[in-house]
Amino acid sequence: MMASGLKVQHNPLCEEEIVCHNCRRSGRITKYCPTTTKEKNCYVRQTKKDRHLTSMLLRAYGMEVKQAIQKKKRDLV
Repeated sequence: MMASGLKVQHNPLCEEEIVCHNCRRSGRITKYCPTTTKEKNCYVRQTKKDRHLTSMLLRAYGMEVKQAIQKKKRDLV
C-alpha cells in the first residue's frame, strides 16, 4: 500500500523533525516538520483522504457510464 504520487511534506530548512503519532502507531515512520505542517497533513490521513476521493470519483464515473448505457438501450428500442 504505497501511493507513489504522494510526498510527505517537509521543510528542509527546519532541522527539528518529529514523527506523527498516527504514523508511529501504524508502524510507518513519517517525518514532518512541525513548523510547516500540522498532523492533518500526515501521510496516513492523506492517503485515506485520497483513497476516499478516488472512490467517490470512480462511483460518479460509474453512474455516468450506467446512464449512458441505459440511454443507448432506450434509443435502440
